[in-house]
Amino acid sequence: MKDQPPEESKDLDRDPVYYYSRENRLKKASRRVREFNEETDNQRGGAAKFLGTKGNALMLVSILIICAMFITTSRYNKKGYTVNLAGNNFVLSIASEEGIYILELVKNTPKNGESFTGEITIAVSPVTSNLNDQDEPRVFVHRVSLNEFNTETFQFALPFEEEEYYVILSTDAEFKSVKIKARS
Repeated sequence: MKDQPPEESKDLDRDPVYYYSRENRLKKASRRVREFNEETDNQRGGAAKFLGTKGNALMLVSILIICAMFITTSRYNKKGYTVNLAGNNFVLSIASEEGIYILELVKNTPKNGESFTGEITIAVSPVTSNLNDQDEPRVFVHRVSLNEFNTETFQFALPFEEEEYYVILSTDAEFKSVKIKARS
C-alpha cells in the first residue's frame, strides 16, 4: 500500500493545518527574544536601548572623543589673524622656520571685486614688557604694492626672535593693528 499514491482529497479548497505553538517557540528562544515578545509596557527607552550594549556605549564614547579633538584642534590651530583694511581681507601669520621668524601676509579681495590697489605700509614690533624710557622700540617697516589680483601673498623675514608681535597695516586713509603669536 505504500507504493500507491495517496488518494486525492475531496476537500482541496481547505486551508492546510499548521501545528505551531508560540509558547513552545518562545520557551526555546533566547532571553532577549522573550523580553522583546513580552507584552508589558515597561520597555526600555531609546537611550537605554542604544547604550544597552558595550559596543554601542564604546562607539558613542569614541564619537564624543573624536568631536572634542576636532573642536580643540580647530580652536588652537588657527591659520592666522584676519584684518579688513581698505576693502581687502588680509590674513596675517608669523611662523618660525629654522630659527627665522617669517611674517606671511595674504591679501584676498572681496567677492564684489571692489578692492584697494596701491601701497600699504606694514610695521612689525615685538611685544616687550621691560622697555626702559631710554630704549627705543624695535620696529621693522616695509611697504608693499597691491595689485588687482584676487589673491596675493607676501612673506618677510623678521629681524626679531620673539614669540609675540604687534603688526600694523596702514594706507593713507586708515590703519589696523593686531597682536600675533608666532607659530613654531
